[in-house]
Amino acid sequence: MQPHDSNGSCPTELGSGCAVPAEASARDLPARSSGRVALLHRICDQATEFLAYAMVVFSPWAFGTTQEWAIWVMNIAGYVLGGLLATKWLVRLATGYCPARWAQSHRQSSSTGSRWLIAAMAVMTILFLGYVLASAINARAMFHVERLDFEYFACVPWLPHSYDRSATWFEFWDYLGLACTFWAARDWLCGITPEELEAVECATRASASTAQARNWRHGVGGGRMPVRLRRLLMVLCLTGSLAAVEGIVQRLAGSNKLLFLVQPRLNQENASQFGPYAYRTNAAEYFNLLWPVCAGLAFLSAQAANRDRQEGRRRRGNAHRWLAGGAVLMGVCPTIASTRGGSLIAAGMLPAVLAIMLTIPRGVSTGSKVGLGLLFAAAIQVAVVLGWDALEPRFEDAFVDDLGGRLAAYKNAEGMARDYQLLGSGAGTFASLYYLYRTDPDTEWFAYLHNDWLECRITLGWIGFALLLALLAGAGAHWFLGPGVPLPGLLAALVWLAMAGCLVHARFDFPFRVHSLATVFLLYCSVLSCSIRAQE
Repeated sequence: MQPHDSNGSCPTELGSGCAVPAEASARDLPARSSGRVALLHRICDQATEFLAYAMVVFSPWAFGTTQEWAIWVMNIAGYVLGGLLATKWLVRLATGYCPARWAQSHRQSSSTGSRWLIAAMAVMTILFLGYVLASAINARAMFHVERLDFEYFACVPWLPHSYDRSATWFEFWDYLGLACTFWAARDWLCGITPEELEAVECATRASASTAQARNWRHGVGGGRMPVRLRRLLMVLCLTGSLAAVEGIVQRLAGSNKLLFLVQPRLNQENASQFGPYAYRTNAAEYFNLLWPVCAGLAFLSAQAANRDRQEGRRRRGNAHRWLAGGAVLMGVCPTIASTRGGSLIAAGMLPAVLAIMLTIPRGVSTGSKVGLGLLFAAAIQVAVVLGWDALEPRFEDAFVDDLGGRLAAYKNAEGMARDYQLLGSGAGTFASLYYLYRTDPDTEWFAYLHNDWLECRITLGWIGFALLLALLAGAGAHWFLGPGVPLPGLLAALVWLAMAGCLVHARFDFPFRVHSLATVFLLYCSVLSCSIRAQE
């Protein structure tokens, strides 16, 4: 066993049974070169962190990242993240540098299943990008919207091909940026800070001080919630909370300008917009992705604050208070925005969130139960007072207006699904092809089907659709395999709940066609794909 310092604390280096040192250095290099390698890797990590936060903040406030210029900003940021990740990989391969990571900490053992799972996900990511790239290169046609006709090309019919070359190329660059964001965020989250590594070692040694072990086990910023993970989720929640405040103020003020600045080309009336989103349902989907996780963070922070008070430790800040307020504000936004689907999803998640908070954590006090009940009751009251008058007529007209024309569009899309079953029509080609499948030329020409599941099957075919489902399943499976970043069971359940709500809503709308929503969903996937259950 490694000796302790004179003050009784643990040294930063791991013992002989551990895979890497806290500040790992390159093998067979002079000390000066080793320090430069470590510095380069640390700079790449810090740049990744800054860029990830910037993307989280930018995506909703850039009018939901629905405009082409905003999408390209996010894509370029994703490519930069991919470049930073490639740099770190090259440094590790060329020098043998091994940065300290959660998966190699003294508390965890290696898992062959986890390594195979991540390798399989990497291969499936490459296959999916190659699938979309092949359909763009092997294009069958290109749609000219100004002439409303197709220009046809020779193609290899048994390979993936696209019926709108320009649209599929745009989708490929979009998917590439999202893939880079996912893998760069995952790699960054896997890293462990020197302070966390020292705390892990102290908590695992019999001779470690009781106070250090207790601080590690119970600290929200410690083993149960790693610093990088907590900061990322906090930035997401803070951004969503501010967007909720702006959206509520804009709705009550009656302004028909997004962020009080720009009037959109479509949905020009206040009732159809919400906050920075020109389409109110996209705003509801964004908030439904965030408020359950925000409520979970508030609950964990409140528990940690309560333990600190009981044990006489001074605690800085009251994050649980603004997190709870942010969760309430975001939770009532779907109703205030008068979205039928968003309100139903939020209402369905509400009792599920309450049940998770009361059943998963151990020893929830009576006061906490009463506080949770009052908080959720207040949220329902605010939603009813501010949003029900506008929402009730929309539920009454749900089937009178054919769900906004969706039912007719679904019927037309069934023919598209039959014609492009295996290879699909090409990513991003739905709008171009739907023009030909309308049974009535006077019906609305949908740019999106309002059913992401069916649209994905049409454009990507069963092959591309299956690859996406396999990647989603792989991200969720890692939490049960490990090793990785410790994630509390409460928070993991709420992340899954928020993602499930988005997947259900995707059956009746298009959340995954909006870049800001896809980014949040992918960040959740990156969290799940590198985490394991935290030791209580």
